[in-house]
Amino acid sequence: MNGQEGYDLALSWLPDLIISDVMMPVVSGFEFRRMVLKEPSLSSIPFIFLTAKSGDDDLATGKELGVAGFVVKTEGPRVLVSKVNSVLGLKD
Repeated sequence: MNGQEGYDLALSWLPDLIISDVMMPVVSGFEFRRMVLKEPSLSSIPFIFLTAKSGDDDLATGKELGVAGFVVKTEGPRVLVSKVNSVLGLKD
């Protein structure tokens, strides 16, 4: 529901991949990513943004934060699946 919940779940679950929106209440996706990067147990987990925000500033911030991918929601599920497969080293 929000970046803080995502962070707490990631800490307790240690997923293979994190997919997050940018626009969330409480803690934004960008701040969530910053929190993940500061936590040694989470910092190496690949991180993908799935979002409606696709402006140059948003893409630049994602790049600065070292995300593995930035998928715009209008691109559809196939693009997301392809990006996930690529990040995890799986075949499409």
